[in-house]
Amino acid sequence: MKLTELATLSKGFAATARKSESSNTLYDIKMFDRDLTVVTENPRLHIQQTTVEPSNVTEKVTPGSVVISTNTRKAAVVSELSGTVKLSGHFVLVEFSDETIDSWYFVYLFNENSAVRRQIEKATQGSALVKSINLRDLGGIDIPLVDPALQRQLGETYIKTLHRNALRDAQQQLQTKLTFALIEKELTNA
Repeated sequence: MKLTELATLSKGFAATARKSESSNTLYDIKMFDRDLTVVTENPRLHIQQTTVEPSNVTEKVTPGSVVISTNTRKAAVVSELSGTVKLSGHFVLVEFSDETIDSWYFVYLFNENSAVRRQIEKATQGSALVKSINLRDLGGIDIPLVDPALQRQLGETYIKTLHRNALRDAQQQLQTKLTFALIEKELTNA
């Protein structure tokens, strides 16, 4: 099923439209990376399908909203850490029309599924350094649907994998800091 058959896609504010906005009210790449890599304790708390009034669809994202970065060509679910913020121009809000697809299942498909990733790469435009995907091409991506219970299960597995990866990365950073601190201590004692 095409993405446009499952969801409404809305682009965030263009750079000129957001100059007056303070940086802490705009959803940006730092928030996106955090939402994608630091999974909160209970990510399903905010995954109720959100309905946004049509007049505000490009203005705000709330916890539970699904967004796509047109530059990184990755999707994420907005966490409660990001709160309610305005969407900057390098993002697309994905608003599902009904309960046909689980949000985390969609994020898994968009970010990891080889068939979907091939479609995204084929639709990507731009130079070797700066590539992005436009709204029309995003909407044309085929999204494989499975039983809703299986979608939820696969979404849960993806959440757990992201959470484990984030914990592993944090542990690795702590081990590195400890190693460097021990080396530093050895140097001062020498």
